[in-house]
Order: sequence, then C-alpha cells, then structure tokens
Amino acid sequence: MTRKVLITPECLYEQPGRHVELFQGNGFEVEYPEDSTFTRGHYSLEESVRVLAPYDAVIAGSEPYAAELLDRLPNLKVIARFGVGYDPVNVPHCTKLSKAVTITPASTHEAVAELTLALIFAVAKSIIPNDISTREGAWSRVVLYPLRERVIGLVGLGRIGRSTAIRAKALGMQVIAHDQFADPTFVQEQGIEMVSLEELLKRSDYVSLHAPMLPETKHLINKQTLALMKPDSVLVNTSRGGLVCEADLLEALNSGQIRAAALDVFEQEPPSTDNPLFQLKNVIVSPHMAGLDHVSVANMAFEAAQCIVKLSQNNWPEGKVVNSELKTSWSW
Repeated sequence: MTRKVLITPECLYEQPGRHVELFQGNGFEVEYPEDSTFTRGHYSLEESVRVLAPYDAVIAGSEPYAAELLDRLPNLKVIARFGVGYDPVNVPHCTKLSKAVTITPASTHEAVAELTLALIFAVAKSIIPNDISTREGAWSRVVLYPLRERVIGLVGLGRIGRSTAIRAKALGMQVIAHDQFADPTFVQEQGIEMVSLEELLKRSDYVSLHAPMLPETKHLINKQTLALMKPDSVLVNTSRGGLVCEADLLEALNSGQIRAAALDVFEQEPPSTDNPLFQLKNVIVSPHMAGLDHVSVANMAFEAAQCIVKLSQNNWPEGKVVNSELKTSWSW
C-alpha cells in the first residue's frame, strides 16, 4: 500500500529536491495542501482535519497540532517539524497517541547565526536609516557603533548559540553566555565565559536570544530583565517571539532603557500590521526568516524526509525525535 506524505512549508511548496526523491524512492506519494498558506495556521479545526486526515506523515511548517486535531488524525504517524522548534505541536498528546514528532537539528544553525549577525550589523551600522536618508538626498554621517571589542551575550548555547559564538569571536567580539547545559568542551576551546542571566544582561552590548520556547522561558525578557540591560545595548531575537514580552520591550525602547531591538520573531505570527513596535525607528524586523536560506531549506527538507523514511522502516533517527520515550514501543 502506498504511503502518503504531506509537505506544508510554503518554501517547499511543489518544489523538487532530494527530499522528494527520497520519498518517491521509498514508496511514498508526495502531496501538498491545495492552499499554499495552510501552514500559517488560519484554518479551523474541521478544515485542518480535512487537509491532514489522508496522510501517514507530514513535513510540518508552523501550523498548530492541538490535541483535538491529533485525536482526529488516526492515520498520521509522524509529524516531522521543518526546523528545530516544536512549540506548535502538542508533544505529550502525540506521545499518548504514539505519533512521533521529529526535528531537523543539523540543518539550520548556521543560517540562523548568519541572520543574527546580519541584524546586529544592520543596527550597529545604521544600514536601513542611512540607505533611506542617502536616497532622499541627505548626507548624514553620524558616527557608527563597532562590533569589535564589544560584548555579545548569548542566552542559550546550543547549536545556534555555538554557531553565533564562533562567528562573533571571528569579528573580535567578546562572547559571554548563559546556559546551564552548555557543552564544556566547546566553552573551554572557544574561551567563552559562562555567567548568570543577570550578569549577562548587565554586561552585554548585544543580547542575543537562542533559547527554546518552554513554559519556564516565556517572557524571559520582561520589564525586570530589560531594566538590567545597559542604555546603549541592543536586544536581538531570532529564536521564538514568546521569549519577549513585547509590551515591556516597547516601553523599554520608548524610554531609552535600551537603544534598539532587532526581531525576527514575534508573540503573534504573522504580527498585526498595527504592532506598535513597527512604528519605532530603533527597531528592525524580519518575518521569521532566520533559518531559511537556500542551503538550510534544502538540508532541512532532506533531514525531515530522512526521519520519516527511517521511521517507516522502523529505524529510529537518534537525536531527532522529540518524544524519544516512544523508541522502545515504536512501530509504523
């Protein structure tokens, strides 16, 4: 019997690649939602059931998988997240229903690190305002901020944090980090100083968030933690929008508590066009694009496809299944 897989991320919509070849070579029928924007999560429960019910597996974008939806998808065996975050998926309920949830940990870290530094450069070197003013005939030569010899504080030192650290050090930045589970060998080799969150916020010129979205990290950056930051510091978030209380960030930016912010992610995605942060000149934004470049997209798609194919063969993709407790009982 032919197995069916649905591919929902917009950047993969009806696109050829190694992932499609892998599926087809292993007996999978590859399909896409009729609506390429399905992954944005605006479908009702009934509509989502209609789209997803026929499939054995899905390479999933940002669409939510709540318990009430999962209960109505008896055929669905694997949700392969296109990326490293899995907060749109009710993982405990997937475990209860023996549905494996996988991620692509080996594919995005370099892309996210690159955009993190691109945002820092954009703020420090006033790229956007100088482009606009120069086109308008002004010749404003306000002195810029350096990156060399400045302190970057990384909140989270997983794959993305480590990739960012290596690149920041190459620019001559001093790297400090906060992560209770950091790899001690990497820390020692790179000469990174591990500090408390409070000390990191007090000392950093650039605070870059690379922590997962968990109940204990929700609004990690809030009125109290923002108050610890230096007045000329910059907050960068390429992780998850929920790490930052946007109302408190808005207040800190308006009051001069911090100098600027660069945000690739938001509490609500897509954000409303009347988001007050969009009115501030000391804020740079992008549409949750950090992990999406031509190389990382191809690699994520293939890694997600590998997870599905391995699981269909009852082979366990080590280190890539979120609900790893299913390993001893897993069968397709």
